Amino acid sequence: MAKIVMKNKLQSRHQLANPFSSKTRHERLIKSGAVDMKDNIIIQDMGNGYATFVPIDKNKKLK
Repeated sequence: MAKIVMKNKLQSRHQLANPFSSKTRHERLIKSGAVDMKDNIIIQDMGNGYATFVPIDKNKKLK
């Protein structure tokens, strides 16, 4: 019978602080299906110091 060795692989402090470090932010945005806001945005002033960013075409996704 073969001996099976299992190691308890502890995560480093850096990995615990940033679990997404293996992928870039752009890769994560593409995977999530984020809307491309470059040249595709209308800024609506709420009148109280805040603004809302609304995409013109919601079907324009990041590539």
